[in-house]
Amino acid sequence: MNYKEKTQFFIDLLEEKKLTNIYAVDVTDLTAEANTFIIATAGSDRQAKSVCEFIEEKAEEEGLYTSGKEGVELSKWILLDYGDIVIHIFLKDERDFYNLERLWQDGKIIKE
Repeated sequence: MNYKEKTQFFIDLLEEKKLTNIYAVDVTDLTAEANTFIIATAGSDRQAKSVCEFIEEKAEEEGLYTSGKEGVELSKWILLDYGDIVIHIFLKDERDFYNLERLWQDGKIIKE
């Protein structure tokens, strides 16, 4: 899968689990860290943790493995690093506070 197909794959998983305000931005021309950042909001820390586990399971079925993950214990801001795709799962207050969309506003919006 190329990064665009992976981006859609992860967006579909987030939508399936009813996360809200899914935002994906292509940052290929802005950073060497990743090609796409995906940001989504979970309704609770329990949902965030559950979605994280679901994403990892479904990704592994496709041969995709995280190179890192952070924030699962508190589940207020979970980061899943799939190399060219980085997924941020926030609770609403943390998402509003950090406002990552603002940081990557010069990227090409894939979904908002």
